[in-house]
Amino acid sequence: MCSFLYTPLAVSLQISSAIPSTCRWSHRLYTVTCHPEEPYFVTGDSQGKIIIWRGVLSAKTPEPVTTVLHWHAHAVKTLCFNSDGTYLLSGGEEAVLTLWQMLTGKRRFLPRLGAPLAHVTVSADDAFYIVSCADNSIKMLDSATLNATMTFQGLKRGVSPG
Repeated sequence: MCSFLYTPLAVSLQISSAIPSTCRWSHRLYTVTCHPEEPYFVTGDSQGKIIIWRGVLSAKTPEPVTTVLHWHAHAVKTLCFNSDGTYLLSGGEEAVLTLWQMLTGKRRFLPRLGAPLAHVTVSADDAFYIVSCADNSIKMLDSATLNATMTFQGLKRGVSPG
């Protein structure tokens, strides 16, 4: 069990009693995702920083080790790894999808998605990235070319007949 507690001064992360560790971060956390193969997770904060938390999910490490990735100028609202964890996708208010190559730290950008990013996910075969935006649109992107293969716009709540 893992839980987040946000206060104006700090974020405390309390891991279950089986792993006695409390981590602190001074900015509001908006999103979290776990690496699919390695024992660590990643958070996105209100300052545009992505924090990699290593050693938190293991009782062997007394103190967590954090690494900060920073490109976003505004809050990071969504994070997602591809299926083997070699890429981390991030997005937020800038309306830019950022792809982080985890081994090299290199980044690729897909700008001008039209609205702030709310969520991102990766298809099971890593062929597509699906992005939902704050304007209630959904874009399906080819993961190799980053070209939009399909866009759903103007989605509205359905009305029940009769």
